[in-house]
Amino acid sequence: MLAANRPIATPGLIPQFVIAQGTGVVMACGIAMLSGVGRTSLLLLVLVASQAIVAGVSARMLGMPARWVAINLVFAPALVGALQLDVNPLAYATGFLALLAIFGTATIVTRVPLFLSGKRALARLEPWLPREPFSMLDLGAGTGRVLRFVARRRGNAALNGVEIAPLPFVVAWLRGLWGGYRVSFDNFWNCDLSGYDVVFAYLSPAPMERLWDKVRTEMRTGSLFISNSFVVPGVPPTSVVRYGRARGAVLYIWRLP
Repeated sequence: MLAANRPIATPGLIPQFVIAQGTGVVMACGIAMLSGVGRTSLLLLVLVASQAIVAGVSARMLGMPARWVAINLVFAPALVGALQLDVNPLAYATGFLALLAIFGTATIVTRVPLFLSGKRALARLEPWLPREPFSMLDLGAGTGRVLRFVARRRGNAALNGVEIAPLPFVVAWLRGLWGGYRVSFDNFWNCDLSGYDVVFAYLSPAPMERLWDKVRTEMRTGSLFISNSFVVPGVPPTSVVRYGRARGAVLYIWRLP
């Protein structure tokens, strides 16, 4: 029997989202069949509310992040509300294309949404950057914010990043043309980490265990692996640097033995 506070292990945010929404739909269909009431506005409201609540609870039980629990809660009500409006179908297509440009296949392929490191995190990162010439790789560079910050404060650094989401990559690439760093459009699993003194990542809990295997296999002795917010399961970090009061406002730092 599962403990009440132990999330059910299900791989990937997208499968978890589908399971949570599907569970809500099943519950709503059950209520509709048992109600014995004809189609009314009140019944529709009850069904939508029931689906949203069950989907949100299911997402929480699956261990999804808080933002995804919220997405599961509002998904069905927002969808039903949109269908009640006289919206041009092109608006939906435009929204889909915009999301595709921002996220691409990144969330599905790497199970990593778009996260951007804030000023507080960058300020706490700076003391860990070597003073002597060094090389650094940002796994999931986003719009290039971390690389741009480091380039301005360590002019002697060789800086590279990888990003698979189309629009953030374009922004990072354009900034890199005059920002002192380079960004490649690639999956971070394809990167060779052996040539870097510092590897930075702000990803998600999903890839951390597998990524650690890659880090310890490829990175040199004495090099640094730094993760914003997400710890490697079962591997105590060398240092923990808190940059805010929020639960995830932490830099986890490992120095490779």
